[in-house]
Amino acid sequence: MSKTATYYPYPLSFSIVLTIYLLDNDIVNSIKFSELLNSTMVVFSVLFGFLLTVSTLLYTIDTKIMRDLRKTEGYKSLVHYLKVAIYGSLLIAIISLCVPLFKSTMNLNLESEFIFYGKYLFLYLIFLSLILSIRFIHVFIKYLF
Repeated sequence: MSKTATYYPYPLSFSIVLTIYLLDNDIVNSIKFSELLNSTMVVFSVLFGFLLTVSTLLYTIDTKIMRDLRKTEGYKSLVHYLKVAIYGSLLIAIISLCVPLFKSTMNLNLESEFIFYGKYLFLYLIFLSLILSIRFIHVFIKYLF
């Protein structure tokens, strides 16, 4: 895979969050982050489970296409993309689980600048994980069919 295919999720995620920041700075404050955390925990836990299932299937598929793919560098890229997508989904699920615990035990001020930029970081990680997963699925389908 080209370097563009390898690294495009990172600047794309940053561009999306930067666009949100520049277009409407108050949109982040209007998001109910407790609901977003609950939703992301569920969605990314399911995505994590799906990607783990795909990883076990990836090693057991024994078609001619997969045998030929295993002989090329494309298979290494595919496995790498899968690992990165799994780690991204796991990271978001863990953050979504831990943030409410820290918020309640540390009595964080939700109006502070640190929390304000932390929300943007969280949005960046959400978009990044989604794009990493979409990249893997796109490449996987491309090689299979």
